[in-house]
Amino acid sequence: MELEPGHLVAGRFRVVRFLGEGAVSAVYEAVDDVRGQHVAVKLLHRELSQNTEIVQRFEREAEAASRIGSEHIVLVHGAGASPEGRFIVLEYLDGGTLADLLRKRRPLPVEEAASLVVQLLAGLSKAHALGIVHRDLKPANLFLVPGPQGGPFLKILDFGASKLTNAGQALTRTGAMVGTPMYMSPEQIRSSDKVDPRTDVYAAGVILYESVTGKVPFDVRNAVELAFRVVSQDPPPPETHLPSLDPELSAVIRRAMSRDPDARFQTAAEMHEALCAWLQKHGIPLPPETRAAPAAAPTVVPTATPRAAPAASRSVRLVVVIGLGALLLVAAVVLALYVGVG
Repeated sequence: MELEPGHLVAGRFRVVRFLGEGAVSAVYEAVDDVRGQHVAVKLLHRELSQNTEIVQRFEREAEAASRIGSEHIVLVHGAGASPEGRFIVLEYLDGGTLADLLRKRRPLPVEEAASLVVQLLAGLSKAHALGIVHRDLKPANLFLVPGPQGGPFLKILDFGASKLTNAGQALTRTGAMVGTPMYMSPEQIRSSDKVDPRTDVYAAGVILYESVTGKVPFDVRNAVELAFRVVSQDPPPPETHLPSLDPELSAVIRRAMSRDPDARFQTAAEMHEALCAWLQKHGIPLPPETRAAPAAAPTVVPTATPRAAPAASRSVRLVVVIGLGALLLVAAVVLALYVGVG
């Protein structure tokens, strides 16, 4: 049930308006009555509050994002549970996603696309240094707000599918896939619980490919066929769609999207360095690492005692969680196709 303007979440966050919802949570603009600042409140859907894995993912999102400490990661003020349900309090962002931008105009100028992905990689580098792999990078999870020089400043959203690689904590069931197939690496399609930071590098490559060409690498709507192509085929080189693309930038994209993880940039920092070098070589200013106004320091939101079961919410993102049955179907189709080819 959508909360009305004026409703108090946890007796503290006064709802201003409904912003949007996804498969797992709903997001509201609100005012923190204690600090007097605008925030975004993300509420887990009530009907999902008994799903242990989804609740753990929801809590993981707050934990992961709050640990990273990069201005390119959405700031988490706190999290808790209340009669309205489980919630996360985030910084309020005024802007739109990269997906919104690409719907309005595509392709982007190559310098604009490269500058945005440089910012994405800066945030990822901080996450990876802490052993956090995002696993669901896509244009819809990249939010653009005004930067210090008026250009877009990128914020990474939604760490609900993230994995702590150095803590031995994987919330993915064996045989399940987590992510959005169009941006998933081959190894992530095979097994989402056995990935490392290079899977985020692959996704960054796909995002750069799409941004500069206006096309996705594999324009396939069937999830099984898409999974087969990602695992078994190299995408068309980006210059297929954009013949004027600089060969050096094309090489960066193709390396990031290599099907062999060992042939990719091994870290987000390494790809960040390569893209920065390309920008500087072409006389393009590097994007700022910080916004003009520093973000407020995180605060811990006290957890109210729920009246009944822990609550509900949805989310401004779409995370595709494909169960074991779907994975087996993909495997069967891939095997059949390989046999047919042989």
